[in-house]
Amino acid sequence: MKRYQKSCILAILLVLLVAIPVSTVARTMVEEIEGERYLPIGLTPEEEANLDLIGTAHRGTMPPATVVRNPAEFERMLGVIVAYPFGNPDDVLVEYAEDDTRWVIVMNDNEEVFTADYLTTAGC
Repeated sequence: MKRYQKSCILAILLVLLVAIPVSTVARTMVEEIEGERYLPIGLTPEEEANLDLIGTAHRGTMPPATVVRNPAEFERMLGVIVAYPFGNPDDVLVEYAEDDTRWVIVMNDNEEVFTADYLTTAGC
């Protein structure tokens, strides 16, 4: 009798798991934060359809006029680049501004104005 009960319980659980719609399955933290901006792993159908376009707009550029080198991680930095929206706490952004040059990457003029006001209010 117990064996039959276990089989029935397993069958009911299996039916319930299959019946749960995919939309109710928990999403990853990145998907929750990024929403529609979340990039899938691999190519989208649109990208697969346009594979023949890769490299068609490529153009060569002149080599740099000076010697290019990668600085070592222990060398003194000249500044820090941050992007808006910020992933750093305000006190870290203020400290960046005190010690070195801070460059902020924004998408448009509105974000530039907002970011300048925000950083000024934060104490930069």
